[in-house]
Amino acid sequence: MNKKKKAVIISVSVLVFLILAVTAFCFVRPFVFHVNMINTSPDFSDCVLENENYSLIINEDKENKAIGFEIKDKNDGSTVFESPYSVRSRDCKSINITDDNDVIIESGDIGTVKYEFDESTSTWKYKYDDLN
Repeated sequence: MNKKKKAVIISVSVLVFLILAVTAFCFVRPFVFHVNMINTSPDFSDCVLENENYSLIINEDKENKAIGFEIKDKNDGSTVFESPYSVRSRDCKSINITDDNDVIIESGDIGTVKYEFDESTSTWKYKYDDLN
């Protein structure tokens, strides 16, 4: 074989090896990153926050790795609101209830979400676009 053919074969071999290495890295890296994120997620189980009027109970679904909440009236213990949406537990940074009865959720994947309390209807309204 002449030198030109050898150089082409070596160049193509190196190129194929690099393409395979980059492809393998792209497939393996997300799985390793995902496992590390799950291992370092905060624990929200059995968490209850209170203000003057309501108790905010955080519900963590460990099987689906999601967090939701419900709000109970402090006077009679009845559930007055349940969150229609949940956030991924690994991305949830904080959940708080304010003195104005608003619920604020800070999450790494969707940003800040607010459930704003409406005094006229005594219910909470989902607000996302106003905050982000």
